This record gives sequence, structure tokens and C-alpha cells, in this order.
Amino acid sequence: MSTIADIFKSKSKPKELIERLAEALTTDKKAIREMIEFYGGAKAVERSRCLEALELVTQTDPKLAEPCLELVLQAISDKSPAMKREASRVIANTANTFPEQAVAAIPALLKNSTDEGTVVRWSAALALTEIAKANPQTRKRLLPIITDHADKEENNGVKNIYVKALKILAK
Repeated sequence: MSTIADIFKSKSKPKELIERLAEALTTDKKAIREMIEFYGGAKAVERSRCLEALELVTQTDPKLAEPCLELVLQAISDKSPAMKREASRVIANTANTFPEQAVAAIPALLKNSTDEGTVVRWSAALALTEIAKANPQTRKRLLPIITDHADKEENNGVKNIYVKALKILAK
């Protein structure tokens, strides 16, 4: 199996690189630790690709993210929109499995929910609504915020995330 650094050294196109990273993360028990070590010294685009691969694997196995949650929480506040986007999506995918870490992400997600970038707002909306669905105690705190964002959001894609969540949460 290729190491994380070897995957990045390859001449793979971005999509293929992310798929190879995701495959390594799911099939090689050492790959998560390697990714965390690599991430610390990586360029912003490489860190973003690591998070994108992590987001991909957490769609089917959220538990794989456990060793990475600290760096994911930090990435939500990164200046890079790609980092914010991917970290928020990891939190959305893991909110049921790691509710305490998801709650810790709320302040940064709330900040991102008013970001000028649509994809950052979309990802923050996804994470906030998944946290509200997964955590009844936090739901009470987030419900008025989600309602307010649903009323004020101008982008239909972002607005729809809030509206769909409110329908589920009203049940």
C-alpha cells in the first residue's frame, strides 16, 4: 500500500488523488496516522485534499475520523474556503457518531454560516442541521438560529438545507 506522502507525490489528477487517499484511509490502518503526520507539514491544497478524502470515507464509516477530529475542528476556522467546506462536511458526517466534537464545532460553524462564500455557508448549514438532528440538547439552542438563517438566507441551495432540516426537526 502506498503511503500518504507517496500518493501526493504521484502525478494523479486531483479527483484520482482523493480517491486513492480515501481508499488508503479505509484499507490501511496506519494511513490515518500517516495522514495526520503528513497534514501537519502539508501545503494548504494538500491539507484540503486530505480533508476531502476524509469527508469521502466518513460518508460510509464516520468512526474512521476519530483520530482526526482535532485537526478537523481547527480546519473549520481556517482562512481557506476549501478547508472550511471539507471540515464542515466531515462534522456533518460524524455528528451522530461524535456528538461532543460536533457541539465543539458550533461556534466556528455559526461564523461560517454567514461567510460570503456560498459553498462555505452551504457546508456550515449542513453541519449545523446534522448536529441539531443528532443532539436533542443542542437542538433547542440551534433551532432558533436555523429558523433565522432559513428566513434570511438568499441562496436557495443553502436555504433548502435549513428548510428541510426544520421539517424533520418539527416532527
